[in-house]
Amino acid sequence: MSRYHYILLSLYPPFPPNSELKIRQSIQEALIQSFGVALGSTYVDIISIKDDGSEAVLRADVGDAKPIMASLAAYTSSMRVVKDTAFLPALLATRVRF
Repeated sequence: MSRYHYILLSLYPPFPPNSELKIRQSIQEALIQSFGVALGSTYVDIISIKDDGSEAVLRADVGDAKPIMASLAAYTSSMRVVKDTAFLPALLATRVRF
């Protein structure tokens, strides 16, 4: 079993280029709002941001993934969870057309 969980986020309005810090800060604010300071320091690795800033892929520890997704659902920001998986290539399945 993988120790990481991957989360695909939709960002609207799109974030400008090189905005990893702003995305991480928004996730931290969502965690603090939902779960307090203890979970606000959860480490989130931003693996990729789409060129137009409309999507981002996060990597988090398996135990932290559900609180992250729950806090983003309750947060009043422009980030929404599109898909989550323990297998990174599975996030590409939304883009493959047969």
